[in-house]
Amino acid sequence: QSNPKAGRSTAEMFALNFYGDRFHFKTASSAQIQALAAHPGWGKEGTLLFARIALIGGTYREARDEFFTPVGRMSGIDLLAHTTEAELSGRGLRPLHSVRMILLNFLGGFSLVLVYHRFSLRIAFWTSLLLIPLVALLSSALAFSTLALWFNFVPVLLVVLISQLYGQAKQRWQQHLS
Repeated sequence: QSNPKAGRSTAEMFALNFYGDRFHFKTASSAQIQALAAHPGWGKEGTLLFARIALIGGTYREARDEFFTPVGRMSGIDLLAHTTEAELSGRGLRPLHSVRMILLNFLGGFSLVLVYHRFSLRIAFWTSLLLIPLVALLSSALAFSTLALWFNFVPVLLVVLISQLYGQAKQRWQQHLS
């Protein structure tokens, strides 16, 4: 599958992982740049533009170039700066192959089932309450190279936990009736 607008295949695209806060990048007005350019040696070491990537864009209201992002409203040039930094630092979130996601969810769920079959109900319950966040964080790190997306793995783990608790309760109820 290819994306003609971006000029890359879907497998190469990644979600934007915002670099720092929304005001992380240094900005300068065109008047400031013109004033700097009037001085000799304005592009030498120690100056505003030395060894940096300069993005030229406007942030004026009439441009209607403002977008809602997870960190608040952001101008298009700021989004471009975050995208550039994510590309250069390799901090973008690459899409996950569904097979890897299924495998990580399966292994997490299987680990909970194993705990409930290996230990008593009380120990298994408290162990699972500790295990769920750890498995979710580890899965997030393995899948996305970040701990921030741990919640993607919690629903499956909670369903397995509820299933195990239901199975244990049903088994105890049947033993009580016999």
